[in-house]
Amino acid sequence: MIRCIFWGLFAATMAIYVTMITWTLPTIQAAAGGLPAFDMRPGGYDFAAAQTFLTALSQDGRDLYLGAQHRLDLIYPGLLALTLILGLRLVWAPRLATQFSIAACVAAVADYTENMLVGRMLRQTVDAVTPDMVASANWATLVKSAGDTIAMTALLIGGLLALYRRFRPAKS
Repeated sequence: MIRCIFWGLFAATMAIYVTMITWTLPTIQAAAGGLPAFDMRPGGYDFAAAQTFLTALSQDGRDLYLGAQHRLDLIYPGLLALTLILGLRLVWAPRLATQFSIAACVAAVADYTENMLVGRMLRQTVDAVTPDMVASANWATLVKSAGDTIAMTALLIGGLLALYRRFRPAKS
């Protein structure tokens, strides 16, 4: 039963992710003269980079970011966390699965925080965006990236180990 739920959540999560990476995020990037959206900067950004992006972003790009992108990103972090948590429970012992799941939960909270802070910056004029606003959003981006990296790496390693155990040659 947990496998079916995992695969259903995985499909829903990937559908939203594919929508974002094939429609909203490339359109926002194009509307900012080729500069990536804040969501696509896992290594973070500084005040100058944020101001450059916000200055370059057209009104249509800003509207798409605050509209469809943020609506999709309202669903995605929670779905991703649930998918990772169920996947981790499938491939790791309960104690390790719980520890790795904490990273997925932290990432989801950081992603929601990032969305709120980026939305606040997008609603301001470029001159009204402060270094503290950018630093807070950047911190949320970095925490999200770290948590997702930990949880996804744990799931990948656990999945590979599970496959190895399943298909390893029998001992003679």
